[in-house]
Amino acid sequence: MVNTMKTYRKYTYLTLGFCAFSLVSLTVLADAGRGSSKFMEYFDSNGDNIVTLSELNEASKERYAKMDADGNGEVNMEEFQTYLGDRKAQWREQRFVEMDSNGDSQISKEEYVLYKQKRAEQRYLDMDADNDGIVSKEEYLSQKRGYRGGKHHGKHRHGGERFFSKLDSNNDARLTQEESLAAWTEWFKRIDANSDQVVTADEVKAFRNSMWKN
Repeated sequence: MVNTMKTYRKYTYLTLGFCAFSLVSLTVLADAGRGSSKFMEYFDSNGDNIVTLSELNEASKERYAKMDADGNGEVNMEEFQTYLGDRKAQWREQRFVEMDSNGDSQISKEEYVLYKQKRAEQRYLDMDADNDGIVSKEEYLSQKRGYRGGKHHGKHRHGGERFFSKLDSNNDARLTQEESLAAWTEWFKRIDANSDQVVTADEVKAFRNSMWKN
């Protein structure tokens, strides 16, 4: 039970990190956890299918600037919560646009089904941890735990306060850019399995899946 809870916390902080500095919010952890493609989409700025620490840090700086509403170099809880709320609204808008494939500002049944089908296909690819084209029982059960953890995160995160505390390393109720960069650097090193200073889609996928094998 103890190991299970530790693994759940690791997974939660990883997916929280993907969301809080990206186009989505804490309310959509399942999306961030569902595939390495999302990570690459957020951070691979030059489209070369790898993410360098420099790219990750630049993305972190840009999103930190958006959180720091008053530009004083510190992010308080109110600014952090506002940022998360704005990301949630943007994510909903983006989700609608993705479903509305013909751009008529309406979602037909066919469009909705097609969107869900594409997500289901991506989820299958994510479950196939060894990329052999077949999802074993072990792979399926492991991934199901991951998705369930994502969906239920909201009941345990208290509106982002716990994540804020995780980033606020000196516990002064202020999040600095240095603290956010330090957190990202730590995650980057953990995902970068071969320590070559770049992160690939396969490494992101392997890291996510490893959360459920410990």
